[in-house]
Amino acid sequence: MAFSENLRRGYRQLRGFWRYWLSIYKFSHCDFFEFEKLCSSTFSDLGPGLPPEEDPYTEEYFYKPRPARSKTPISPKEFEHIYYLYRKTSAAQVNTWYQPFTVMGQAPFYWPRFFKQLPPLFQKQIDGSLPTDTVPKIPQRLTHFDELSNNRETFWGLHAREQISAVAAFTYALLAFMPSLAFCFVYWFGLGDKQPDLQNATTPLIISLTTFGMVITYLVKH
Repeated sequence: MAFSENLRRGYRQLRGFWRYWLSIYKFSHCDFFEFEKLCSSTFSDLGPGLPPEEDPYTEEYFYKPRPARSKTPISPKEFEHIYYLYRKTSAAQVNTWYQPFTVMGQAPFYWPRFFKQLPPLFQKQIDGSLPTDTVPKIPQRLTHFDELSNNRETFWGLHAREQISAVAAFTYALLAFMPSLAFCFVYWFGLGDKQPDLQNATTPLIISLTTFGMVITYLVKH
């Protein structure tokens, strides 16, 4: 299975159904992190890092190039590109002699001729292939990791980061304001020949705006 599909599926499983679909926080990128297993299925993140260049970690983890050229072998922009732009591509086996495992490189997905003639701005989102050196940059453990044991253990992996989605926030804001806007519209235009009172018509809308502003302030601070 392609790496981008594995990344999306793993993120969905960790987030859960309701948080994945209803939360305003969406996937941004991944950081390379050091973790610690405290006891059975209990973990804590210790901070950004890669496996050290010493025994036994040199035999326990594989990544290429080694040592890494930076603390973030894959940039946040590339992770965002992999997560959002590579969709259900076909997989092609790549012959890489320097790796102890098989890499499935993502090949371009077949698109009808009509889509291939789209302008470059749109074609970028549906065409292209994942570079074969992307996955080897990620530290991959070669030995068994027992999540259920009670032994304290340090390990390395990817830490998913999130950011607030403007589309999701706008959707929730629109839903929150719809009753107030509907009341204002009905009150203003539904009185017939009577002179409407602007203050009474906009009172629910002002209350909604104030409450929404408090919620946004809380989310920004936290």
